[in-house]
Order: sequence, then C-alpha cells, then structure tokens
Amino acid sequence: WYSPSQVAMAAKEIVWPALTAMSQEDNPFRGIIMPEFIETPDGKRYVHEINARFGGPEAQVDMRYMKSDLLEMCVAALTGTLAKTPLEMHPIYSIGVNTAHTGHAEKTGSGKRITGVDVANKQEGVKVFMNSVDIVDGDVFTNGGRPLTVTAVASSLDEARKRVYEALELIYYDGIDYRHDIGLRQM
Repeated sequence: WYSPSQVAMAAKEIVWPALTAMSQEDNPFRGIIMPEFIETPDGKRYVHEINARFGGPEAQVDMRYMKSDLLEMCVAALTGTLAKTPLEMHPIYSIGVNTAHTGHAEKTGSGKRITGVDVANKQEGVKVFMNSVDIVDGDVFTNGGRPLTVTAVASSLDEARKRVYEALELIYYDGIDYRHDIGLRQM
C-alpha cells in the first residue's frame, strides 16, 4: 500500500544502496528484484525479504500488471540494455490469494484432487497459478503446502478483490483453506 513517494523513498534508501554495494563488490545484480518492507509505527523502514525469482506469489500478482514482453525484458536485463527497453504496465489493480490446507503448518496435504481451476480461469480477469501440484491423466492434485495462487485484475481494488474471492469459491479440494482478509487493509 505504499504511495508513489514512499516507493521512491524505499528505492532511494534501501534498494539502490543494496544494488550499488553489489556492483562495487564486482557482483552486479541483473534480473528482477522484489523487496518487501516492514514499516514501524514510528515510520522506520526495514527490509523483510528480497525475492529475485518468478515462482513466488508476489511475482505472480506483479506479472498481471505487466504489459511489456517478459522475455524481451529478461534478455535486456541479462545483456545490460534494460535502460533502453521500455517497461510498460497496465493501469490496473492486481490481487492474489494463496490456497493452503487446513493446518498446513503440520501437513503438506499431498494427493488431494483439485477441481474448479478451469472454471475459475474462465472468469473475467482471473488467472490461477499452480504452484505445488501434480497433474495425473489430466487431473490436478495437491503436492505441498500452498498448491494454488488465485489472482484477479480489475480497474479497482474492490472489483479485483471481488473477482478473486468469487474464483476461489469455484475451486475445491479436501481441506482447502485461504485467508479471507487479503486486500482489505489500506494504510
């Protein structure tokens, strides 16, 4: 929920110094970096984690914004021509909710048949990412703690949130669980 000025400040105070230090150590970073921050009540910012991969739910949500060609952006990052490659984003809201298993901290929940993904994917603005699943003879089965990330895009946050939770209602597997508060809290 960072405003554009907060994003700029976090980039200036945290991201650029980290990238500069890596470059000075002759280990420049090339790729996609997605920092997550924690802000204390007194306004201090700390890095919670930095992801540099596409497999995480954060990347799945962020990729829904992307208008530019992903392969072209990756090649530009690897060849050092990223500054010459325009990054275009859709002016939309994107939201994602991970499915889990009831009590997933104790159980992996493998082998549960998942239904409804195809129907959910046909809903407007919805894309279901399969994270830890097995596909056997065309059927989808859970194979880990967070099998799916259901994402939705729309022109407003409320509409994106409505779409993602409507899509989640179409998906079923034994023990399915997910948070119901994603997209509610704004700072």
